[in-house]
Amino acid sequence: MSLRLAWPLLALTLLSGCSRLSLAWNLAPWYLEKKAAVFLDVPERDRDAFGRDVEALLERWAREQGPALAGLAHELALAVEEGDQDKALKGLFEALPAQWDALAEPALAPGAAWLVRKDAQGLQDLEAAFARIAQEEAAKQAQASSPGQRTKRLRGNLEDWLGSLSPEQERRLPGWSDSMAFPREQAYADRRRRRARLLETLRAGKGQAAVEAQLRLWWIAPEKDREPAYAKAMAAYNLELRRVSGELLASLDPAQRSHLSARLNGYGHELAKIAAKHGALIAELPGK
Repeated sequence: MSLRLAWPLLALTLLSGCSRLSLAWNLAPWYLEKKAAVFLDVPERDRDAFGRDVEALLERWAREQGPALAGLAHELALAVEEGDQDKALKGLFEALPAQWDALAEPALAPGAAWLVRKDAQGLQDLEAAFARIAQEEAAKQAQASSPGQRTKRLRGNLEDWLGSLSPEQERRLPGWSDSMAFPREQAYADRRRRRARLLETLRAGKGQAAVEAQLRLWWIAPEKDREPAYAKAMAAYNLELRRVSGELLASLDPAQRSHLSARLNGYGHELAKIAAKHGALIAELPGK
């Protein structure tokens, strides 16, 4: 899944409690350092310096983007509470991905800088790291979830965010889950293509600007650089995701709206606390 499309899904389905948001932030330096170091194949001797770069980037994110994310969480909460479906959908599918762009932008130059430092052996190591990632993706594809498993996972996520589901929502769950089936095989093929092209650019010695441009197309604007069949599949997937989200929002009863609004407001306050901790000026927020 592209990172821009993953952002709203992560925001609404993976996190499951305000305290976990704070915990996730506290663990973020370790987690991002580990994940990014694998992708960039950072040598062990450089891990301390790389870790400092990650921590500096996280502090910048919190200070510069935390207030906007906190405000957006509260705007979404208000839209849900008032039953303003159009505003909620725009926030989810337009404002949140735009926030991802702002989060990803500061990572482009440091990521490219780490990559262009690699010598011939470093590039061989990077190729081997990419091969291992491809093997992991192939294993995940082979273990793709069944429709029943996807429905079960969707039910759990929705119950966490909304409380108990209505009989009508339960009836519609399998159809919603099937409609949101992600084109995973094509996504993995797209990633392999991008990794191969990145290696070609590095081996050709085209410099940091060229590498940064490729990372931008990958991390921020992937829709501008997809094979036609995959682009068509992703466009269809995104349309279905938005349609199902609209149907789900329209189906909420007052108790579910209150449950979801309270959760979103809680995230807004947690994000504001994180931002303030790193020097951001935070306006007074509603709620708590």
